[in-house]
Amino acid sequence: MPLSTLQKAWKSSQGDRFFSLARSSQQHSRFSKYYLLLLAGLQLTIFSWLVAWVRKQPHTKIDNSIFQRFSHLRPTFRRQSISVLSQIIGEPIWLNISVIPLVALAWKKQLRREAIFMAATSTLTALIRSSLRSLIKRPRPENQQKLAQQHKEKHGFPSGHVTTAVTFWGWVFVIGRALTAKQSASRRIILYLPWGAIAAIGPMRIYIGKHWASDVVGGYLLGGGSLCLSLGLYKLLRK
Repeated sequence: MPLSTLQKAWKSSQGDRFFSLARSSQQHSRFSKYYLLLLAGLQLTIFSWLVAWVRKQPHTKIDNSIFQRFSHLRPTFRRQSISVLSQIIGEPIWLNISVIPLVALAWKKQLRREAIFMAATSTLTALIRSSLRSLIKRPRPENQQKLAQQHKEKHGFPSGHVTTAVTFWGWVFVIGRALTAKQSASRRIILYLPWGAIAAIGPMRIYIGKHWASDVVGGYLLGGGSLCLSLGLYKLLRK
């Protein structure tokens, strides 16, 4: 085979390889641009199915078995400590009030897009959660019904502590990263504490007997879907 033919074949193969790499890079970029929105859609779709399931079956064997095995209702020191901690990291009223100074701080630091998205996410998610509770009217675990009524917390789906904790601490992480972008990695490790709060709040609410397991799952799905949706839109607008 002549040398010129070999050169043309080699250049052709290199060109095909270049365009293939460019195409895969574009596809990866497109996926990374929309993956949060896709994840939000997935979570909210599953949540919609869970809402329909809970409305048809307010009490399920799965919830009862998990409650019987993992919930502790005796007023022990451990239970009281976990109850207090769950209030600190997940109480909706407290966290929604805490949004105000955080939004003000972000606005002052020129993180205005972040401030707007955090405020909007917290407000809209709280409205959706309250509306769903009034619509579904799912009672809390039987052992907690009397106590819940005393505190005017008659309905438990989805878990308000879990939903609020996911959206609040998720945006705390985003704003914290933006504020500490120029600091060393060792100092920024503390920013990952919010994810610990998000992971812990659900099991805590089940452990102290405040919610059924499906209430907690619903809180994670609604909070996670709202957080991913707001972060996805935030990233699109930022670009």
